[in-house]
Amino acid sequence: MKNKPLYFIWLGLLALCAGLGFLPNPDSGVQGLCVILAVICFVPPAVIVYRGWKDRDWEALRLVRNLAIGSLVVTVAALIGNFFPLAAPTWVGDLLYAVLVMVSTPMICGQFWIMSLLLWAAMLWTCILLLGKKR
Repeated sequence: MKNKPLYFIWLGLLALCAGLGFLPNPDSGVQGLCVILAVICFVPPAVIVYRGWKDRDWEALRLVRNLAIGSLVVTVAALIGNFFPLAAPTWVGDLLYAVLVMVSTPMICGQFWIMSLLLWAAMLWTCILLLGKKR
């Protein structure tokens, strides 16, 4: 239960990133803040993974692993979904983009999409490797 504050911090950072992800054209100062904030979003789960490994808290590692899998799968699905409504009305594309911003929070906020995907993949593989060593 000592990770509970980290979960709330992580949720708050994700909510802040989601809000900033809806900014249409941020200036360079706000854009830099968004990139920094997107990277900081991965600090709480990294601490949770470290503590989970150190304390042998396999549930915490499984939770971060499952969240990483969920984020990566839903992000890929939302990205693919954004290419399909070419003949649909504009509002369909806007709705799909809003869904993408919500499910891929650090990715859209951070401006550099590959960075967020790479950090989620790093969290996923770290958890997989650590959970594999428990045996």
